[in-house]
Amino acid sequence: MGKRSRRYKEDYLYKELQDPKKAAAYLNECLKDEDPAVFLIALRDVIKANGGMSKLAEEIERNRESLYRSFSVNGNPGINTLVDALDVYGLEINVQPMRLHA
Repeated sequence: MGKRSRRYKEDYLYKELQDPKKAAAYLNECLKDEDPAVFLIALRDVIKANGGMSKLAEEIERNRESLYRSFSVNGNPGINTLVDALDVYGLEINVQPMRLHA
């Protein structure tokens, strides 16, 4: 990650992602990408913005290393881990019918 993108994340993005509404909008936008890794990267941004993986591990009583693996680009968090993590940040999963393309 370059110096400019690191500054953007530290100076702007992480502050914005402390707001549950903004974090939800960010995550929902990333869910639109066909690559599920995009969502996991975004979720890691939300985690970092709100105290990091160690704090999350403590909050949801999970192993920190396990969480790092689950939320990595190649990760595959279980539904319970995902729901528990989102809950810590005031977020929830919401299933909606797909929009049909005309």
